[in-house]
Amino acid sequence: MKINIITGFNLPDNEFKDILIEQICKKMVESYPTVNIDEVEYAFRNKDLSIKDWGKNFNVGIFDEVMIPYLEKRYDISKIEESIKTKPIQVENKRELTYWEMENWVEQTKLVVKDISKVFFIPEEIYEWLTKSGKLNVSKEEKIKSMEHAINLRVIQLTDFSTNGNVNDAKMLSKFIAMRQEGIFLDKEAENLIRIAKKISVFNYFNSIDNERTD
Repeated sequence: MKINIITGFNLPDNEFKDILIEQICKKMVESYPTVNIDEVEYAFRNKDLSIKDWGKNFNVGIFDEVMIPYLEKRYDISKIEESIKTKPIQVENKRELTYWEMENWVEQTKLVVKDISKVFFIPEEIYEWLTKSGKLNVSKEEKIKSMEHAINLRVIQLTDFSTNGNVNDAKMLSKFIAMRQEGIFLDKEAENLIRIAKKISVFNYFNSIDNERTD
């Protein structure tokens, strides 16, 4: 029904609707096991304008037309993030950024990171500054939730990498899944998860600011 509202696709009635739901569920399990419902909604809200079937009957084929390009874009974002190295909070002359420069950096980052697929672009330094300045206070429960979300995002990221056919990426995914099953994350993966969890906390902070402004 949400896809119908977003796109204008017609939905079948009665038993045909039940069959469509059944087939979409199977398609999700078979072809998109790393995608959550929020991402599906995002993909349809930001659909490719070249798709000409809006307003027609919704089917599994059209579902693929939207989701396949979305996964390709998500893969590109993940690859870019993997190549980004953390840089100190400094400008060219190596001085520390002022309060207002940091405020501007936070605001500019918030404008770029509009959805969870771009959370990797959040600099870790912003988390450190927000917590030190008292703007961001993350409770123990929130840290646990952010870490759980970070684990899921890391699985998605490594899965995307492995689809490129790189043997090392596939091995990394396999090792990570094994660590998740054991409940113990070692060395670099533990560090990766901490960084991602911090970025998620900042992303949640951005959302809370937007909600306050809306209220």
